[in-house]
Parts: sequence; structure tokens; C-alpha cells
Amino acid sequence: MKQGWEIKKLGEVCEIVGGSTPKTKEPTYWNGEYYWATPADLNGSKYISSTMRTITDAGIRSAHLQLLPIGTVLLSSRAPIGKVAITTVPMYCNQGFKNLICGNTLKNGYAYWFLSYNTDYLNSLGTGATFKEISKKVVEQIPITIPPLSEQERIVAELDLLSDVIAKKREQLKQLDTLAQSIFYDMFGDPITNEKGWETSTIENVCSSIIRGPFGSALKKEFFVDKSDSTYKVYEQKNAINKNALIGTYYISKEMYKSLSRFEIFPNDIIMSCSGTIGELFVIPFDAERGIINQALLKFTLNKKIEQNYFLFMINLMKSKMDVKGCGIQNIGSVKYIKATMFGLPPLALQQQFASKIEAIEKQKELIKQSLSEVQQLFDSRMDYYFG
Repeated sequence: MKQGWEIKKLGEVCEIVGGSTPKTKEPTYWNGEYYWATPADLNGSKYISSTMRTITDAGIRSAHLQLLPIGTVLLSSRAPIGKVAITTVPMYCNQGFKNLICGNTLKNGYAYWFLSYNTDYLNSLGTGATFKEISKKVVEQIPITIPPLSEQERIVAELDLLSDVIAKKREQLKQLDTLAQSIFYDMFGDPITNEKGWETSTIENVCSSIIRGPFGSALKKEFFVDKSDSTYKVYEQKNAINKNALIGTYYISKEMYKSLSRFEIFPNDIIMSCSGTIGELFVIPFDAERGIINQALLKFTLNKKIEQNYFLFMINLMKSKMDVKGCGIQNIGSVKYIKATMFGLPPLALQQQFASKIEAIEKQKELIKQSLSEVQQLFDSRMDYYFG
């Protein structure tokens, strides 16, 4: 440990404060002038300045609530454990917190980053049958390494800077996605309502094949084998959701593949998630392993009537109009429905102009993603160095 650094327990350097909930059916306790936080109010931002619900003086008195001053580090202690934020205004909270009011030897920004790093550890401390919770006593016993105040300020400034850079780069990616969508609408309008009067087509008409993965007994887990030079990969929903052909460990034999060869995917095929998380699209890269799709994927093979970028944007805009069925986990109900879906099909030359614009945007996104990855790695390494 560095010179001047000490190991303390949180209860030695902070006052740990909880909260409670006034009677929810008593109208005189609610919609008052005081903020009242629940874990749902913590949305990933470092600071919290407002809450969804407010309470009155009567509500405060009835629940014996303690005021959390500006600069309090909120820590959710159940449902879920480990969400963190710093208050920028005075507020109260419900019983789902064990908050840190920091003393003279601990900066709240340092406590924030310490707790943010240790989410897994905090969850390991939780107990309970219905849902896990960490008690005030447990939080008070959590060890924390305390540098001198000047060093804490330097660490916080460094981590804040890196975090801000990461946030700005993510925002740049969102802005480029918004730009791409705006270009699509400007050039083509809504492909479903087809207000620009393009020639219409069905999805089936612009595909050489549309195939849903094998159902039922056609592909069971007992058919899976260890990967080898003669096996075929089974692509899953997570490949589409994560836009990654490398993840996944399920393989089938050559003999099994022959019986399921109609479900094989090829480079430039488009797979779409069809169960639970619906409508996530991924274009199979040229270096992807040979394989087939499973039952939770739909495969599009486009013909020459449509440009790939136009198709991807058009399908993304149609997600909310997909025919979905099921309780709890939704499923695309009918491939026949998708095949028959009508949309506006602009001239191919115009689609290609759009593709050129999208390719330029994608190049910018790749540069930002590379830079984002580098900054994220630096941030993670510094967090490991200070708190690992």
C-alpha cells in the first residue's frame, strides 16, 4: 500500500443512512415539495438532481425520514444492489438504500467510484430468500482504502475525465445513428406508408430466400458435438443481438448438417432475432464460420432488386409493426406474414446513393468505436489500479 494510504471501514469514515416509505395510500404524504428517491431514480448518471416522486412534511414525519444533504452518495441496497449516484440537492429516500454521508477524510467522488467498481462484491454481500439485500451493519464493515485527500481529488478528476470522454464518444455514435435515420427519411420517407409513392414490393419479392430456423426435434442439444475441422456452427440469437459472429459454442456434425442444410447461412446473409428480443439484425461477415441458424433466428438472403443498407433500415423501421405472438417471451408469429409485408421500393440507383452515405457514416463510427475502446480500456485499467 502506498505511503499515507489507510484501510478503513466505511462506517469509520461515513455515516450510513437508510430511508423508508410513508403510507402510499395517504394523499397528505405525497406530491409535496421534497424529493424522495427510490432505486428506480438512479439511471446510471453520476449525479441525481430530481426524483419521480415527492413527499410532504407530514410524510417525512410519519416515516421518520432523515434528510440526505447535498453530496450524499446514494447506494441501492436491494432490488437491485449496487446502483450509485451523488445528490446535488437535498432529498429523502425509501428503504432500498444504505447511503454514505462522507466525513472529513473521504471525498464523495472517491466513494462513488469505489462503490461503482465493487458492484459484484456488493452483490456478494447480499442475503435474503425472496430478494437479496445488504444491511446497514454490513455496509459499515466494508473495507475501503483511503488515500490522502489531495490524492483522492486527483483520482476523482482522472476518472471523471475518462468517464466524460467515454460518454461523449457514445453520444457521438448516437448522433451518427440519428443522422443516418434522418437521411433515410429525407430520401425515402416511411417505407410502410410509402408517402413518396415508390413502386411497392413484398419482402419476399426482394429475397431469394427467407427461412426460419429448425423447430422442435430437428435440433436438440443432444445433437451438439465438440468443435472440429468437420463440424458446423449453430448460430444463435446472441449472434444477432451482439452483432458478432464469433460468440457461441454449439456445433453439429457433418451428417447432422446434411439433414439441416437448408438452414445454412452464407456471407452477406442477414439474420434476425425472432424470440424475446425481436428484430435485431446482423449481416454475416465473409470470414464467418460455416454453419446453420437455430430456431430463434430468421435468415434473409437478398436478391438484386434491393440494396442491403436500404433493406436493413427498412426492417428496423418495421420492427414495431411485426406480427408478434406469445406471453412473457414474444415470438414472431408468422414467416408468411413477413414475406407478404408490403413496402415502398425506390429505384436501385437511389438506394445505392443512400448506401454510399451510410458507408461514409459507418467509417466515422468505426473510428469513434476504436477510440472509445481505447479510452474504455484505459478507464478500466485505472479503476483496477485504484480499487482492484
